[in-house]
Amino acid sequence: MEDIINSAAEIKVFSKAGYDNKSLGACYQSQRILMIAELKFNASVMPQFEIIPVNVSKPPKEFKELGLHLRVPALFLNLEKREEFEPIDIADDIVLELESRYPGGLLKNDLEAEAESASRNLFSKFCHWMRGVAKDSGHLEAELSHLDSHLSTVSARFPQA
Repeated sequence: MEDIINSAAEIKVFSKAGYDNKSLGACYQSQRILMIAELKFNASVMPQFEIIPVNVSKPPKEFKELGLHLRVPALFLNLEKREEFEPIDIADDIVLELESRYPGGLLKNDLEAEAESASRNLFSKFCHWMRGVAKDSGHLEAELSHLDSHLSTVSARFPQA
């Protein structure tokens, strides 16, 4: 595991920038990629990575130099083996790439599929409601209800101490 952490691979994760162009923005796909990368780093299966916030109206120089098409999140690996690596700017492809290059490190249990189903759309519905994209809170309330019913079945299986 030590050689993975001390690897010469340079990993850059381009994420949507927040209002100040320095903090992270309200892009659920960017947040998802960052959480996966952080879990893998904390489990010592992936080397340190650099997070670069991107305002797509004024992208940083290194984002433009990679030829990315103003889509975030994006991943770039500068590998020590000199193999060619094209930057990836599709969230699902980024997840697949991270999992194939750095397997493991993700939290897994028998409730994973149920939890994924219960929380799949919650963050995006919340962001849309908070930003005023969705004027009606009905979609968010439905997602919260779905999550609540999942949590009530889980807590029934795992009683509180």
